[in-house]
Amino acid sequence: MGKKFNAHVAVHKDPAETVWFAPGDDVPDWAVDLVGDHVLEGNEDDTEDVRLTDPENEEDDPATKWATVNTLPPSTETASDVDEDSDEEVAYDDLSKDELKALCEQRELPVSGNKAELIARLEEDDEAAEEDDTE
Repeated sequence: MGKKFNAHVAVHKDPAETVWFAPGDDVPDWAVDLVGDHVLEGNEDDTEDVRLTDPENEEDDPATKWATVNTLPPSTETASDVDEDSDEEVAYDDLSKDELKALCEQRELPVSGNKAELIARLEEDDEAAEEDDTE
């Protein structure tokens, strides 16, 4: 009995010719030494790939079932999401120039200048707001 493929496989017969096989197709003699055992029937690994699930969530959670570390969405919180009324201080040095500009726009401040000028402008606005709060 000949070997069969257990997955879709592209085998390069020679540099100019690629031959495609589907699961269940017979492995021709010329391809036996060109493919790994992992694509042959009888060599399937029944263990689940742990990279395909997030251990922090339920297995049936469709949002994370196939998530990997590299495909999880990045945090969507930006400097403009910080509540102005919160007691949390914003570390302006850690923000990008675009985030600083967004904060300036939000406060109706000029958005021109380099990063240091934007930070100085925001800090001055913070001080003015603190003075207004104490009055």
